[in-house]
Amino acid sequence: MVAHYNRALGPFGLTAQQVMALAVLWKEDGLSLGIFAKRAGIGKAAAVTMIKRLEDMELVKKKIHPKDARLNVLTLTEKAHKLAPNILSMGTELEKSIVSYSELGVKVMITELDISVLPWPELAPGAEVKGRFKYRPELDPYKENFPDSAQEELAERYADIFRVFVKHADKISRVTFWGINDGTSWKNNFPVRGRTDFPLLFDRDYLCKPAFHAVIATAKP
Repeated sequence: MVAHYNRALGPFGLTAQQVMALAVLWKEDGLSLGIFAKRAGIGKAAAVTMIKRLEDMELVKKKIHPKDARLNVLTLTEKAHKLAPNILSMGTELEKSIVSYSELGVKVMITELDISVLPWPELAPGAEVKGRFKYRPELDPYKENFPDSAQEELAERYADIFRVFVKHADKISRVTFWGINDGTSWKNNFPVRGRTDFPLLFDRDYLCKPAFHAVIATAKP
């Protein structure tokens, strides 16, 4: 899924991870760095790197907190606000593709589905399996535990996708996941070896995650 969005975002000069960061501020501007990191589900070091990159791209800037001059808050630039309508509308691209392929008489099958929850190295070229990046702690924020907030975000992302699948169930013959549980996912070693990812519907003990229940709920009338 990340590779798909990285390709689609290419004309905007953005990666999927950068858009996820911007989406946090599109939803609520003026956050402190700490709150931004928590909402984005990344470590503080990774948040610092991400914000610096977005500052260099003139999409984010820091301002003095209106009630505490000792603190800075993150705000979107006019350039970032202008990007929002085009970027946010890309969520419909999946649906458009399903409909377009169906109209051509092609059997639509969703295969190798998973959703990584980890920061994506900014220079990673999509799903090119030869691409490897050096391990850094900021790229592995959930090594010790997977917090409820991140569980909920993953569940929402899966639910959004499956609502589209359910809506067009007459056009889709099957949906296949890329693995069964988080412990066996290829994402634990790609594009950085030795990370701890949580991209599937079952945890390392084969227990249902909130994402599983969110997917099932989309099929209920």
